[in-house]
Amino acid sequence: MTKKTAFILLALFYFAATNAQAQEKEKIKFEKKFSFRNQFNQSFGYGFNVLGALGQGGIFIRGLNYTPRLNLLNLGEAKVASIDIAIPLNIGLQLSPQQGGSYIAIDVPVTAEISVGHFANRFVDAPVGAFAGIGLDYYKIPGFTIGENGPFYGIVTGGVRANFLGRSLTFRSTTVLANRLLGGFRGTLSLGLNF
Repeated sequence: MTKKTAFILLALFYFAATNAQAQEKEKIKFEKKFSFRNQFNQSFGYGFNVLGALGQGGIFIRGLNYTPRLNLLNLGEAKVASIDIAIPLNIGLQLSPQQGGSYIAIDVPVTAEISVGHFANRFVDAPVGAFAGIGLDYYKIPGFTIGENGPFYGIVTGGVRANFLGRSLTFRSTTVLANRLLGGFRGTLSLGLNF
């Protein structure tokens, strides 16, 4: 075997080994990138829900908000956007000063959303982002009748995600599409810490 042949064989072996190593790194990166942990996001914080026009006043939820969110699809070459399913839960105390009573309220929306920018997924390094979506809301105050259509309502939702003072936060607003609950308005505002 000549030196030239040995050199060519050595170069081919090195190229094949380097290529195999690069493919293995890409495989590991792909598996890491598309793991459930990387596609699952959460926020936890404070929720405020208003039902308008009950007598002369209204009913107000003041409680906790927890929002689990699953990225179904990351969009764009840089993955700066995503299509998500979210469940922005609100559980809290209903205060009804006009009725002289208090009630526990349960608010369980399920939404399909498009997110862009900050916290759209765990790979976006942007200071600010936004999202919007539609869904179905289950809203219940045990022992209390709300509206004419039962506990299920169509909703629209949207908000902003941002890095504020080193913390990742989500501000969300949700509104019932047919706002005929108790003859008035129902909407939810929440502020949560992303993790």
